[in-house]
Amino acid sequence: MEWFDNYLESMEAFAAGQLDGNCQTLNDTISCAADAVHGEVIILVNDNSAGNDKIIVTEDINTVEDLKGKKVAVEEGIANDFLQSLALES
Repeated sequence: MEWFDNYLESMEAFAAGQLDGNCQTLNDTISCAADAVHGEVIILVNDNSAGNDKIIVTEDINTVEDLKGKKVAVEEGIANDFLQSLALES
């Protein structure tokens, strides 16, 4: 076990092949998965957010259907992007 005082340094060390594994957020895992050069794979997804992922809207929006045709900001390529896209498809 190696301790890092800086979260970013642990991800950089893992990406450089200096570590055999790393514990990091799902967002960071998704964003770097396409660039995996050492055969990295996800073996466990740990989400303790208890429903913390949400879309914050104006008071006139009450359902996912009300979002259609609206402008909604989202960070591309992270879990929230996936969840929002999935919700809007249904």
